[in-house]
Amino acid sequence: MKFKFLNKIKVFIVFLLFIGTCLISVNIEGLSSNPKSTVITQETYNVKTQGTEYWALLVAVGVYADDPEQNRPLMLVEVDDFYNEILKSEVWSEDHIKVIKAEDATVANIISGFRWLDKMEDEDDISVVYLTTHGGPLGFDLPPFDEEDKTDEILSSYWSFAYPALGI
Repeated sequence: MKFKFLNKIKVFIVFLLFIGTCLISVNIEGLSSNPKSTVITQETYNVKTQGTEYWALLVAVGVYADDPEQNRPLMLVEVDDFYNEILKSEVWSEDHIKVIKAEDATVANIISGFRWLDKMEDEDDISVVYLTTHGGPLGFDLPPFDEEDKTDEILSSYWSFAYPALGI
């Protein structure tokens, strides 16, 4: 009985956090942690071009608040390497790539990155999402109840080990 009540509380807290982060209005400008800083202006949002454009959201958590044993600095190196590698191609440009890493890789900033990508790309564009972090079982299944093992999975954000409810 006590476990069912605790599971209901967990589901409710995760639901509130998810809804809250979806509704939070985050200023995208200034959140960029790109190796080469990219400033996204309001004019960028209003420009739709003809032809295919290439967009990328690159996320590497790599370090975790209050739990240095979980840190994987190589994740940060890999996202920088991937960023530099795609820029070697003529189809990619710095202002079409958003990098979120380390302590900036919070739930709000990651969701903000997905919102940025959604606003920027259109139906004939090509988008890449690269996300490297820890993950694991959530411990219960959120609707739709579709997991054979009866537990959803979660991706860790910067704060996930200090505050387990702050994952994606």
